[in-house]
Amino acid sequence: MANFVDFLLELPFWLRVVSSLAIIVILWRILGKGVFWILSLVPFLLRRIFIVLYQIIELPITILHKKLGAGFYDIDNHMVIIGERIDSFFEKWYECWHSHYKFHWGKALIIYFIIVFFIVAPSLFSVDNDSLKRGEELYLFCEKTFIEWIEKQIEEDSIQEVVVTKDEQVTIEKEEMEVSKIELMVSGVNSSLLVRDIPDMEEGIALERLHNGDIVVWAGEMIFAEAADNHIEAWVKVITQNEVDGWSRLFYLHPLNYENASYHITESVNMLAE
Repeated sequence: MANFVDFLLELPFWLRVVSSLAIIVILWRILGKGVFWILSLVPFLLRRIFIVLYQIIELPITILHKKLGAGFYDIDNHMVIIGERIDSFFEKWYECWHSHYKFHWGKALIIYFIIVFFIVAPSLFSVDNDSLKRGEELYLFCEKTFIEWIEKQIEEDSIQEVVVTKDEQVTIEKEEMEVSKIELMVSGVNSSLLVRDIPDMEEGIALERLHNGDIVVWAGEMIFAEAADNHIEAWVKVITQNEVDGWSRLFYLHPLNYENASYHITESVNMLAE
């Protein structure tokens, strides 16, 4: 859409006028009958409103005419005549717009060339006359309004796209949080499994001791670090039932339900599958 606006503004003025009005003529040829059919609702509704108002006004005059005699005869007759004329006017208006609309290419092209000439001529022939430039000014005003509307739509679409992207990112983050909250059970330890502040058996400070059967929550992070005897093992960050946040050796932690399951690490491109 933005490319279309830039392309439109790069065209010569006369070509923009010719193209824009040609598009309007074609659209009017396609949609004109439907537009008039919709507009015919205006005289249709006005006629219905007039009939209701006429009956409200005419009713008391008719009653007075019957009770008081010929004094209201002329008023009653004049109201009937005026009412019939107004009703006939609305009916003809409705019929004209509802079913009698016809598009004539000859008339349309004549009007098209007259309007194009009226808009383009002052700039082509360098005419310095405020009255003759009214058509050009009106066209430029309409063109500016149309471009501003397009730019507003582009801006709204961009904002909507940013909102959608943000919502998608929030959804992804929530899914990652849900994936990362995997329960692991301690198993295979002889005495206890330490939860340390860092993944290091020598320098790490013990925060809590876990025993076989204890349940922890995987925080979604994994790192390979040195364990016993200079052996490199996988360490995972866990949260204990006492809300202690630290690192433990993955070798002694197993998912409760691990069959046909895969577990994604939020801060690494690696995947741990059990």
